[in-house]
Amino acid sequence: MSYFTKHIFIPLLLLFFIPFISKGQKTLDLFILAGQSNAQGWMGDATYYPEEGEELDNSILLNWTFVDNESTGVKWVRMQPQAGRFPKGHFVPEVSFGRELIKAGYHPAIFKYTKGATGLARDWKAPGEEGIYDRMTRELKSAINTLEKQGFELTVRGFIWIQGETDADDDQAANDYYHNLKLLINDLRNNVLHTPDLKIILGVDEQHPFVKERPAVTEAQQRLAEEDANIVYISMVGLPKADATHLTPQGLVEHGKRIFEAYTNLFCHLLEEKKEIEKDKKVNNPDLKLLNPDEFHIHRNGIRNSLLKFQREKKGRVAFLGGSITYNGGWRDSICKYLQNRFPETEFEFIAAGIPSMGTTPAAFRLERDVLSGGPVDLLFEEAAVNDATNGRSNQEQISAIEGIVRHVRRENPATDIVIMHFVDPEKMETYRSGQVPDVIQNHEKVAAHYNIPTINLEKEVTERINAGEFTWDDDFKNLYPSPFG
Repeated sequence: MSYFTKHIFIPLLLLFFIPFISKGQKTLDLFILAGQSNAQGWMGDATYYPEEGEELDNSILLNWTFVDNESTGVKWVRMQPQAGRFPKGHFVPEVSFGRELIKAGYHPAIFKYTKGATGLARDWKAPGEEGIYDRMTRELKSAINTLEKQGFELTVRGFIWIQGETDADDDQAANDYYHNLKLLINDLRNNVLHTPDLKIILGVDEQHPFVKERPAVTEAQQRLAEEDANIVYISMVGLPKADATHLTPQGLVEHGKRIFEAYTNLFCHLLEEKKEIEKDKKVNNPDLKLLNPDEFHIHRNGIRNSLLKFQREKKGRVAFLGGSITYNGGWRDSICKYLQNRFPETEFEFIAAGIPSMGTTPAAFRLERDVLSGGPVDLLFEEAAVNDATNGRSNQEQISAIEGIVRHVRRENPATDIVIMHFVDPEKMETYRSGQVPDVIQNHEKVAAHYNIPTINLEKEVTERINAGEFTWDDDFKNLYPSPFG
C-alpha cells in the first residue's frame, strides 16, 4: 500500500465512511459493564488513551457512572475518557471492547456502572435491598428510556461483570458468592431486562492476594459458566498490572480485547451445541435432511497454488478486497488467524483493502494502488456482491469490473489464487426465496466460471439455513455485517 493511501487517502475516506451514529441509525446493541476498580479503570490514566482505532469512538455510545462521584446521568456521550482519577481522566476495557464490536459490525451502546473496592454481598447487595445493584438497575432503565425516546431500537446483547476481589477478603462473602451472583444474574435477566438468555461475561483478578487466599470467588464464577451455556468466564492472568490490584493502561486495553473474544466464543460454543443437537435430531429422525456446506461452495480450480507456496516457500501475501464487510474485519480476521495457525512457520503479509460502500468498479481502479503496489499476491479474497447491487451498477459494469480485477491480478502473477465471496443481505434472500438467483451473483459467477475461480455463496447458504430453522437473521446475524456467530 502506498504512502499516500495509508497516510492520507484512507484517513480522508474514514471521515466519510466510518458509521457514525446519526439520527438515521435506529438500531443499537446494548452492553452493560459493571463491577469494581478494574471495571472502572482505576489505573487507566487517559494520558495513555489508546490511539489505534480512535476514529471508531464516534460510533460508540457511552453512559457511565463512577458511583458516588462523576456520572453522565441519563445522558449518552461518545466513547471517551471519563472524568476523575487523573488530569486527563481515566478509561477502562470498554474502549477496546467497543472498538472490536464496531469492527464486527455492531452499533454498541455501553452502559457502565462501577465503583472500586466494593463487594457483592456488602455493597451491591441482593435485588430489593437498596444496594448499588438496585441503583444501577434504576439508572439503566432511565438510560435506556433516553435512547428509546430518541427513536432508537435497542437489543440487549450482554452483561460484563468484573468483580469479586473485595468478597474474597471475607470468608462468609466468599462462600456466599456463588449464590449471591446467581441471584443478581437471574434478577437482571428476568426482572430487569426480560432477556432470559442474556449473554454474560464474568471475570475477577485471579492473581489478587485475596482471591488467591480464598479461591471460592473464582470457582463460583467458573461454576456458573459451566452450568449455563450463555455465561463465559474470562481470565485476567498475564495482563500487565500497575500494582497488586489494578491493571495498567495497556492491561486494560488487552482486557477489553479478551472480553470481546470471550463474547464471540459464547457464539462459537452455542454453535457447537447446535451442531450436537442437529446430530441428535439426525439419529432420532433418519429422514431429516441436514444441509451440506459443500452445496454452497464451488471449488473449480481451488486454491492449491497458494497452498504450495505457503508450504514450500514459507512466505505468503494474502489480500482482502471489498467493501465495509471486508473493512470491518471479523471474517477477515478469522481467515488470517486460520492461515497463521494452519501454517505456523510461514511468514504472512495480510493486505486489508476493504473500503466501505465500494464495489468492483472502484476496486478495479484502486487495485494497483491498494493491493499490488507492493508486488503480486498469492491469494485474493474478493467481496462485492452487496455493493455492486446497491450501488446500481449495470450487469455489464459488474461483469467488466470483476473480470478486470481477475485479469489484472493474474497478469501480475498467473498463479494467484482468487476466491469470490457472495455475502448476504435481506433483499437477495427474498430473491432466492422467490426461486430466482440475484443478478449480481449470476454476473459474478459467469466470470468465476470462465476463469475457473472458486466461489463461496454465503447468500444462498444463509438463506437456506434460516429457512431450515438453524438460526435467524435477527438473532444470529448483524444486518449486513456478520456477527461473531455469522
